[in-house]
Amino acid sequence: MLKDAVDRLREVTENISVAVYQYSLGPDGQHSAPFFSHAVYAISGLTAETVMGNVQTLFDLIHPDDRTKMADAIIQSAQTGDIFSIDYR
Repeated sequence: MLKDAVDRLREVTENISVAVYQYSLGPDGQHSAPFFSHAVYAISGLTAETVMGNVQTLFDLIHPDDRTKMADAIIQSAQTGDIFSIDYR
């Protein structure tokens, strides 16, 4: 059933130019991305499969001066449930 939902989400997101993703921040601080649309390739040069296999590969592309800003936004979003948008280099 979960595979069907992921397949439907992938089908819906294939034709849009923004990256759609599901991100999880565990209580142990471990982060993962169980879903990433293929648009991530145009943004980062990484395939969705690569990012889903190891989300750190995407974070490694963020400029070092922007990583704390990104991490803070993720933590705040996880704590409040609010959607976040952030610009970085």
